Amino acid sequence: ELGDAVSAQAVESVDLRHKSLNSADFYNSVRLFRNARVLFAGFNFIETLPLKLPSKLVVLDLSNNRIQTLYGFEHLRSLEVLDVSNNLLTHCLGLENPNLRALYLQANQIKRLDGLENLRRLESLDLRDNQVKRISELRVLSILPHLNVLNVHGNPVASKPNVRHRLRHILPHLEELDDWCLSATPGRRGRLADEKPKEDSQLLKPPPRADPLAHMVWDRRPKAVTSSYSFIHGRQASSASPPAVDAISRSSTVESILSI
Repeated sequence: ELGDAVSAQAVESVDLRHKSLNSADFYNSVRLFRNARVLFAGFNFIETLPLKLPSKLVVLDLSNNRIQTLYGFEHLRSLEVLDVSNNLLTHCLGLENPNLRALYLQANQIKRLDGLENLRRLESLDLRDNQVKRISELRVLSILPHLNVLNVHGNPVASKPNVRHRLRHILPHLEELDDWCLSATPGRRGRLADEKPKEDSQLLKPPPRADPLAHMVWDRRPKAVTSSYSFIHGRQASSASPPAVDAISRSSTVESILSI
């Protein structure tokens, strides 16, 4: 038993997806993995977080659970990628992770974005399929100097006239909005900045998702985000085998995350 505990402390990547874990099960499963850098725990029944998740986590996937609050992540100072999509969140308060670069909040019940202003290194934010109604709610994002990828598709605010063109004025540093390219960088898909804009209803064409977790891989994301997600879904996990995603690089290894 002591040997098992020592071995667990050497593990850097933990996959607990599709294990039917409740909150207590989750705590008992992760408490020995003190040095984990990557943790997948999606598709479970987790409602609350342990008081102490492994403090060295860089990538954390808690998608498709029953989480209602973002409090509990504040001690994860090294966290760069967090996926809490498909949960029961109604607000964004509680996140104080200075190194967070990619945040996936889609398919929750979020109405307000207060709390995101603390994420000064955030590069990519997915808010699809929430309850944000006013453009004014999105103004808080203007103080995030590195935010260049944003998705608000499926929110009430997305149906407002010319909302995406208005967002480009509020967030002039965006490179990609609702999967449309806003810069004329060669080789990138989507609408170029110098094209004549169409109505917003014609602009929004999100790509189909082949896998429940496929949203975690976009080849146009910043290097750190791409490397992390390529690793997450680029290897077949021994404990769970989700459908393959063609866009993923199969050669990625954990070193691609840990060396960032």
